[in-house]
Amino acid sequence: DHRDLHLSLRRQRQMCIRDSNITVLPSYTEGYPYVVDESLSRDRPVIVFEEISNQWGELDFVLHSMASATKEMTTSRLIDIKLNDFNFAMQISCYSFLAVAKLSEPLLKKTQGSLITLTYLGGQRVLENYHFMGPMKSALESCVRYLASELGGDNIRVHTISAGAMPTRAASGIQDLAGLLKTTEERAPLQRLCTPREVGELMAFLSGPNSQGMTGGIHYVDGGYNIPVSYTHLTLPTNA
Repeated sequence: DHRDLHLSLRRQRQMCIRDSNITVLPSYTEGYPYVVDESLSRDRPVIVFEEISNQWGELDFVLHSMASATKEMTTSRLIDIKLNDFNFAMQISCYSFLAVAKLSEPLLKKTQGSLITLTYLGGQRVLENYHFMGPMKSALESCVRYLASELGGDNIRVHTISAGAMPTRAASGIQDLAGLLKTTEERAPLQRLCTPREVGELMAFLSGPNSQGMTGGIHYVDGGYNIPVSYTHLTLPTNA
């Protein structure tokens, strides 16, 4: 039986057992709780994975969904961001993925599992009001490629999901989010915003057996918004 465990490094409402910073939540599969680390303390992820190892000894997949920046970063130019703020954002948004990968490696090795993280198009292109997170996502995407190379020998697959703009709490820190959502809807070939459910369905595919031949890639769930506008509205000359 698959012991599906969604390790989400984001805050959740406490519903079951709490040990200061560790929260165990009842999952949708009876008997298998989600384990959430709500602390930035360096030893907390270690405690979480020790608990997972003691309970199950293996993992089918891990989803890393963690990013953060200081409020000052969202309103200043990239060139004006202070080193401490930049390092904070890089540690939370990128290095945490490496830390999770190292801790989960022996557990994923047993199942030939998947390690998945989330990114955004602003990691590859200059997008308005995303300057404070774009470099972090670029670094994260590079880590995915290198980890795919390093862990491939053990058949551990590493993936990135690039979701389009959505009206979520995580996106609320972006200036003029309403304008971004409107632009995304207008320019995406599907002419709509994608949903969290669609992102989850892709994650389920990447974590399952049907994607065993895939690793190291960026997989878009954005209605085609990542396609350059000049190509989505291309009109061929009549004499072509």
